Amino acid sequence: VQQIGGNLVSALLVPVAEKLARQDYEIFSSLKLLDSDVRGDVVLLVGIAMMTYVYFSGFDAPLRRTIADCGDDGTCEAPQLNRGSLPVGEQ
Repeated sequence: VQQIGGNLVSALLVPVAEKLARQDYEIFSSLKLLDSDVRGDVVLLVGIAMMTYVYFSGFDAPLRRTIADCGDDGTCEAPQLNRGSLPVGEQ
């Protein structure tokens, strides 16, 4: 499901990025030293990166893969994730 969703989003973003690549946006036009332009596809990708950062910035949950990789013998680097210390329903 994750791969299909990722491929679908990528397939939808390619035509949008292609159209935006033809547009230029001027930044810092009032400052001669910093005057430059940025292509629209760069603006799109920076926007996606910022939204992703904001979405995941508050993520603080135990990762199921990390829990699964921790051994029953208490060898996990994070002591709170060792199977012996998890509540009964999560083991």
